[in-house]
Amino acid sequence: MHVFPEADTILFLMRNIVGFIASAILFLSAFAHSFLGWPELRGDLVKVGAPKDLLNGLLVGWEFGGFTMLLLALILGNIFLQRRKGAAVSTFPALITGVGYVCFGLWAMLGVDFQPFYFVFILPGALLVFASRGPDPGRPTPSGACCTE
Repeated sequence: MHVFPEADTILFLMRNIVGFIASAILFLSAFAHSFLGWPELRGDLVKVGAPKDLLNGLLVGWEFGGFTMLLLALILGNIFLQRRKGAAVSTFPALITGVGYVCFGLWAMLGVDFQPFYFVFILPGALLVFASRGPDPGRPTPSGACCTE
């Protein structure tokens, strides 16, 4: 705990706001993924003569990805909203989602094709990791315990 308790409160509020912003980015990304990304990819696949079975299979996987992003956004947004209201809610789901997004974005950027586009994964992931760290003000943290509970 800081010498100035209000610093803990400000940091707590800031982390919740950042978490909610990251959740909003995921929410918007889900729609962009499904409604902008798929038509572009489908058009490219049709141009190269991809068979209909391949198009349908990719469509299902692509839309599942968009739907999953939407669900994550709603779950994480709820976590940060409940924390803002004072509920003792674990941020562990936000932490593992954030780490996963950062790792995936780095893999895509460094391992597949070095393009700034992949910051679309790294940025919200880093925001989620930041938002999920640190204790709640006024709640004791057992020594040696992880600060995400």
